[in-house]
Amino acid sequence: MKHARKRISLVLAVSVALAATTACAQMKKQNESKLEAKQVKKGQLHILKAIPQGDEARISIVKLNDKSYVAAQAVADILEYRTFWDNDSLTMKLGVNDPEFELKAEKKKALKEASPINLSAPPIYEKDALYIPVEAVGELFGNDMTYRSTDTELTVTPTEMRADKKEISAPAEKDKKDELSFEDDPAYKPGQASAKRQPIQLHHTRAITSAQEEEAEPVALNVDELEAQARRYIGINYKFGTGAFAQSGTFDCSSFTQYLFDKQKIELPRSARAQSRLGETVDRKLLRPGDLLFFFVPGRFRSNGVVSHVGVYVGDGKMIHAAPAPEEGVQETEINQPYWKKTFIRAARITGSGAL
Repeated sequence: MKHARKRISLVLAVSVALAATTACAQMKKQNESKLEAKQVKKGQLHILKAIPQGDEARISIVKLNDKSYVAAQAVADILEYRTFWDNDSLTMKLGVNDPEFELKAEKKKALKEASPINLSAPPIYEKDALYIPVEAVGELFGNDMTYRSTDTELTVTPTEMRADKKEISAPAEKDKKDELSFEDDPAYKPGQASAKRQPIQLHHTRAITSAQEEEAEPVALNVDELEAQARRYIGINYKFGTGAFAQSGTFDCSSFTQYLFDKQKIELPRSARAQSRLGETVDRKLLRPGDLLFFFVPGRFRSNGVVSHVGVYVGDGKMIHAAPAPEEGVQETEINQPYWKKTFIRAARITGSGAL
């Protein structure tokens, strides 16, 4: 509890142009608030309110042991990342709707989009907070933001907003069809018993050695069963960076899709971005139940077009997904509305080459 409370002081490392007195008062109030010991629910996003629209964000560079660092939480706040901090292992998970990065103090080895990478220098835990070497910022977040650095500060450039977060609550446009509308594949005939949700063939290679790989039997994806499973969990709480469902009883976006496919004996990676690299690309006009849908989440300083969310399509312009919005938890959502149309990146149909 003590460490988690002290981490809020990291906002003092962020110097923002024209910071208002009211913002300082908010910081003080936040410093005095209590947080769960191992869960930082959200960055101090009032920092963004203190930065005029269109202005750059500046994060102070600090010298520790004669080396330049930036506070990890300060970067997370500017990029509007959720963070999960584990005091016991000194590990931080960062991402939008699921963890895309995992950093550990004093370790060069990190996780980026579910894959291990070796940083040029390790993060350090100092003054009750995690700090990232300036040279590692690009290695981690180079695709997520545009920035430049001097000896004293790291400056992040605002991005062009392609969608408004408020649009996520807009009503569906079911009767309005345009080039961005999502539609079912007309060749897919769920009403015909022989054609109803034909299984997709995959080669399941989890725990199979290279010598055995040729003998791997294809696994049929039972879309009826997958959809039934997805609906069974509607209402389950969302929690960023959650653990296995059997222990946590919660999901985030990629752990939910991973769990559903695991029930079909198909292994997906634990990251929306990593999942987005799998499968056969499907046109938004030719969707079928069981297809994975990938979106970006708008952010003032976060690059557009970088996957931040995943859901599973269930037909008729709807998906089931675990998310903090428009509701909180596992939910069924109409995607034929402005927000989802504008933030859509890719649809994927998992095929034999898609499974791990």
